[in-house]
Amino acid sequence: MTNRNLQGIPEGKYICATCKQEKDSIEFHWYAQTIDGRGRGNNGKRKRVNGSCKGCRSKLQKETSKLKKEILPDNPRPAYGELCKACKRPVYANQSDIPADVNGTYSWMFDHNHKTIKFRGWICNPCNTGFGLLGDTSDSVNLRLQYLIESEQDE
Repeated sequence: MTNRNLQGIPEGKYICATCKQEKDSIEFHWYAQTIDGRGRGNNGKRKRVNGSCKGCRSKLQKETSKLKKEILPDNPRPAYGELCKACKRPVYANQSDIPADVNGTYSWMFDHNHKTIKFRGWICNPCNTGFGLLGDTSDSVNLRLQYLIESEQDE
């Protein structure tokens, strides 16, 4: 077993976005290097991969793998060029594959309910990420929608 490189991981505690428990920084995944190759953010520290602790990420990956094995035979990934069920735009394999004259999106993602571990469908990467950032529930999305509606009324 190799030793984990802890260099550049900031000291301190963080709250896991999944279990809501406060945990030491080493209980989270950190990028070894960033896109610029330096491996550090502006403050010289490594960047956290996501808001969930290693234990929650591991549990989620196991649940997702099991669900995919059960679901994929009857629900294969749609072909590229088909529309995302969330944003109704054509989905391409990569961002660079989207034609300049097309309002397209990229990469099919296996969307599922994190609480019930039930498959919801195939959606594009930006929609999947967006729903996750908004809380991944209809209530959390509606809360943000209400804000937009109210702000448009003020214009």
